[in-house]
Amino acid sequence: MRARCLRWLLSAAVLSPTAGRHGTLAAQEIVATPGATPSITRVRDGNARRAALMVAALQAYPEEGAAIGGAGVVVAIDSAVWIVTARHVVAAELSGAVPFVLHPRVEVGLLLADGRRVTLPGRPMLLDSAFLADLRAARERVSEPDSVRDVAERLARDSSLIASYDLAVVRVDAALARSRGWVPARLDRLGSVSDLVRGDEVTPLGCPGGRCWELPPRGDRFQEAVPRRTRLAGALQFQSLSVTNGNSGGALFDRLFELVGVVVNTEGALVEAIPVDEVTMVLRRAGLPVHWQRARYPREGYLAALQVDALTAPWATSTPDSLPDGTRLPSVRAVWSARGRRAVGWHAGVLRLAPSRVALHGAIAGVEYGVRTPRFAMTVHADLGLGQVTARHDRQGYWLTTNGRSVYQPVWAVEHASSTIVGGGAVLTWLVQPRTALAFSVTRWNYGTTPQAPDVPHLYTGLGVRWHPR
Repeated sequence: MRARCLRWLLSAAVLSPTAGRHGTLAAQEIVATPGATPSITRVRDGNARRAALMVAALQAYPEEGAAIGGAGVVVAIDSAVWIVTARHVVAAELSGAVPFVLHPRVEVGLLLADGRRVTLPGRPMLLDSAFLADLRAARERVSEPDSVRDVAERLARDSSLIASYDLAVVRVDAALARSRGWVPARLDRLGSVSDLVRGDEVTPLGCPGGRCWELPPRGDRFQEAVPRRTRLAGALQFQSLSVTNGNSGGALFDRLFELVGVVVNTEGALVEAIPVDEVTMVLRRAGLPVHWQRARYPREGYLAALQVDALTAPWATSTPDSLPDGTRLPSVRAVWSARGRRAVGWHAGVLRLAPSRVALHGAIAGVEYGVRTPRFAMTVHADLGLGQVTARHDRQGYWLTTNGRSVYQPVWAVEHASSTIVGGGAVLTWLVQPRTALAFSVTRWNYGTTPQAPDVPHLYTGLGVRWHPR
């Protein structure tokens, strides 16, 4: 194995480690000699580092002229690594009956987890009749004639639509890539185009100036989404000071480093990318696999929740009550909370506190601030509300003597009072399933009682369930 590694003489060119947004993910192609350790500057942002593994570097070699640099995005992994890119990166535009011709040779650079790159031969394909013939032959080899006919009919019906997109695919042998140390990236970075807002930060990732997988400086901003019209592809337009021709075919990520587009037009004041929804639609209509998917747990957490807690006052003292413990309703809280894309949110709900001989029923509302990961969140909150207090007290009862035993019989009286509720606390949540979380809370509520009511506890702990509709 080591002898084979010694024969892997890769390019001596080192990608420039110019400082970017979070540092730079420099990639090297090195001679694998014993004791050699690549010098790698890692991206400190884990999302950016993992997103970069979905991006491929492309080098196309036409019959004449200089090599054409670009990028692509890994879209599926089965027996092959399927990479979508811009058509003009791997094909030359002609006039006449044949509008495009593929460049004879394309090399694909894949990023390894340790920061090195491996260069492999790629097979470019246009989404046209020639591609269909290749697909039909592959399907026939695995005996799927019905699937072949379906693809043929669909491609014939959608050929004009597919041709309107500046898209092509490149196929790389997955077994060869794995033998060179490449580990497939997780493709759970599908973003939402509809969530983009004008002014949002976006990140184009490709090979500008031959510097692949390097994060650009901050400042690229989304401007608008141009909807798709008849025979015309839609576009995401964004401002960028760093995009060059080397970004063509590369990825456009949103602020969470989730894929929202494929860059196709790098000229002019506004750069354009094809929305990822339309890229997916075109590839599926052409019969290609698409393995992009959304993250199992949203990277910035859910935006709304309904939480129900059972509350206890662990340090409360027990006093005699007119109600047996088994008949007293428990302390509970039910709140609806929501937030925007920032850490600050609001909540509103109902509250019942039921220590011995006192019951508070009220409505509360407040603000909260949270720190979140995909599965865990810590939120602090402040509450303000109004409630009704019901208290029971003994109005000096009497003693009964029965069979020589004296038993005290209290005479209970009930009082009512209105009260304001002021409180605050913290909630820790853990997503155990998508949309469903367990919640543990510690909260202090201050509220008034009736003159004859006993001392009441103010500190409560809670254990509950949190459901996220969105």
